[in-house]
Amino acid sequence: MKIKTTGEQVRRSGVIKFCLMIFLFFSFHSQAQTRQDVWRMGYWQAGPVFTMNFHGGVLQIDSLNIPSPMSFYSDDAAICDVNGNLLFYSNGIYIANALHDTMLNGGELNPGTAANIWRDHGLPNVQISIVLPDPADSNLYYMFYTSEDYSNFRGDTLLMAKIDMRLDNGLGAVVVKNYPVSADGYISGQLTAAKHANGRDWWLICHGFNNDIYYSTLISTDGIHPSIAQNIGNQKSYYGQAVISPNGEMYASYDSYYNLELMDFDRCSGLFSNYRYIDTPDSGITIGCAFSPNSKVLYVSSRVYLYQLDVTAADISSTMDTVAIWDGFADPVSNTFELQQLAPDHKIYITGWGSVKHLHVINYPDSLGLACDVQQHAIALPGYNDGTMPNYPNYELGAKGGTVCDSLPTQTSTLLYTKEGLEVFPNPVQSVVYISQFKSEKIIAIELVNALGEHIQIHPLSVASDDYFQINMSGLPSGIYEIDVRMSGRYLSKKVVKL
Repeated sequence: MKIKTTGEQVRRSGVIKFCLMIFLFFSFHSQAQTRQDVWRMGYWQAGPVFTMNFHGGVLQIDSLNIPSPMSFYSDDAAICDVNGNLLFYSNGIYIANALHDTMLNGGELNPGTAANIWRDHGLPNVQISIVLPDPADSNLYYMFYTSEDYSNFRGDTLLMAKIDMRLDNGLGAVVVKNYPVSADGYISGQLTAAKHANGRDWWLICHGFNNDIYYSTLISTDGIHPSIAQNIGNQKSYYGQAVISPNGEMYASYDSYYNLELMDFDRCSGLFSNYRYIDTPDSGITIGCAFSPNSKVLYVSSRVYLYQLDVTAADISSTMDTVAIWDGFADPVSNTFELQQLAPDHKIYITGWGSVKHLHVINYPDSLGLACDVQQHAIALPGYNDGTMPNYPNYELGAKGGTVCDSLPTQTSTLLYTKEGLEVFPNPVQSVVYISQFKSEKIIAIELVNALGEHIQIHPLSVASDDYFQINMSGLPSGIYEIDVRMSGRYLSKKVVKL
């Protein structure tokens, strides 16, 4: 039977098609803001520092004319809010806020010889630091970092800083820093992270020093859990770049000492499986790897050569394809291939080896072969970048449906760090000291005691948990003081140094 179509039906059909075309256009060409929209980069001793931002999915590079800017040598950690606005960033020496000033109590990270040597440059190894949102509180953030021993790439201790963005008029403050999470001994660097299968918690991943141990540490609404240690893969004592695929299901680690390691990752258990070692033809000491947006293609930097692998193939090593060879460009040193990072515009950006003023870009990384379109030294920078890329995990990854733990809370019996401790910061203090108590108990009184045991200030109050109480010590002489916090039936004490 032939159906007659009226003029009104044709008009309505045309309107529907037009609206559908508009919807599809904006679906493909507009980008949501992400927590990795802003990349703060630049080596201040060699020209202007700058940001790369991807607001709306379009790259824009801005020079920053700011006094005493943070310099990056290799380590680079940062995070934006859910609207893509930069919150804070770090070079492993200190934390800067969105105004590019040192965050309140944000200095003196990772104290030691390496920090003293590299104080004006930033720590020299890659992926020493990473920032993760607290699953329990949208205003709180964890920054994890390994201690740095410049002589042998060993990080004895995994450290933690906690940042509260409610403080300092929304610019944030570091309320805990240099907290020792574990002293098992780690490679200095190679920190990465993946969302738990429940879409809320996090797995922090790092590698042991001079052994074959991978550590997966769960960060949940309860706090920081003891690490799961797993013997798998190569024995390592040298850092490389490590990355989790955007879908959270595969882990890759690459450096020219140990070549490429690939494993499957279980977002529910935090365990690795299906280990694969892939030998790469090296062209010099180098590191760097990144997955494509669809998680099916992996790129490896081998200094002079850029390789591509199809990780969906039964024999991944057989798919290795050379998609670029360094063209000899130098600005002023050889602009070869090093660190990689998948960006919010779905392109992969690659640094040069050493201080250079250009980045390479892979325009279509989901495409196999030369169709991926590698453009060498295509992104001109206003200043030098010394092999630095921000260490961003996939903050937007959701729950993995169909698993036993996709919607279940994480259960635990013990914790390495909880929100129950008394926190006093900054310490040392010049003027105002902040006191917090993360328990259901209320603080009844706070007493300030000098070195002679004299109670020089008593503050009767009732403060709800998660609030901060302030004591102004600016008028007091320099020295060591004790802050006694009285709650119902017990005292907690902390010593603080007044400068």
